[in-house]
Amino acid sequence: MSALHASVLHAVIGTSHRLRDGVAEALIATWNGPIKRQVEPDDAQRLILDLATASLFEEPACHLIRGRAEWVKRQKDLFRDLVGQPVVGGVVVLITDPPARKDDALFKALDKAGAVHAAEEPSAKDLADWLTHRLTALPQGATDPRKIAFALIEHLGSDLDALLSAVEVLSLLRLDAPIDAAAVDELYASDAAKPLFAFSDAVLEGDAGRALKQLHAVGAGHPEQALSVLVGDLRKVLACLDSDDDAEAARLAGLFGRPNLYHPRRRAKHLGRVMTQRLLRGAALAQRAMRSGADAMLILETLVLHARALVRRPGR
Repeated sequence: MSALHASVLHAVIGTSHRLRDGVAEALIATWNGPIKRQVEPDDAQRLILDLATASLFEEPACHLIRGRAEWVKRQKDLFRDLVGQPVVGGVVVLITDPPARKDDALFKALDKAGAVHAAEEPSAKDLADWLTHRLTALPQGATDPRKIAFALIEHLGSDLDALLSAVEVLSLLRLDAPIDAAAVDELYASDAAKPLFAFSDAVLEGDAGRALKQLHAVGAGHPEQALSVLVGDLRKVLACLDSDDDAEAARLAGLFGRPNLYHPRRRAKHLGRVMTQRLLRGAALAQRAMRSGADAMLILETLVLHARALVRRPGR
């Protein structure tokens, strides 16, 4: 029997969005019925009432609900009555932050019912070892993973989600080759090349003509930097696909503060995850070719044309 049958309400908690998402996915994998995903639904009361009665028209569903601590607090009276109740019309799995107080009544009840599922997060002391282990476990491996771990921590600090996102992007960029410390330096090289953003904009819009014009106008002497800027923008798009929250997406992309992600979000809707990852892989192949000594401008021009075939809209 699924662990979810112990209570109608479960909570997956943790400060890291990525780690708690992993716990949630493992948990709902034990559920045999449909999975419904929502973010802070406005009709939480109706949803909870529906859980009390089995539907004649569909199987009981697992409702995976993401909510900030403030939203969960507003719904606590609704949720409290679900704790430990037998499953009839479905279950609710809350994905949220840990409670601010240890004596929080809702989470104490959930814990007593065995319905709290906490993501295991490393302490500051263990952070480098934890990240080293994750780098070592990558399919393509890593050259001196501990050195890479310290390099990433130097760039990003102790933010677990930003570190995990950086590892994912490095894995995509290196394709099947082991990750090394040089890859970390390349990943953050775009910070010094901000004026090339117009080139990246044109590539991601599928406008090859404008991209090539911009490339030759401002990036002819620095094709490697132009490619780094494009990689940086693709990282932002990938982060926006991972999180609807701007602050969280910024952390995933390795940015600080709360930058304006309006344009990356628009691109994310247009490109989607699969296309964004294909573009990143194409950029990785271009970087590899540049390192081999091939004509960097020719490589970048070829990448621009291939990108156009992927992202241009009908009629462009």
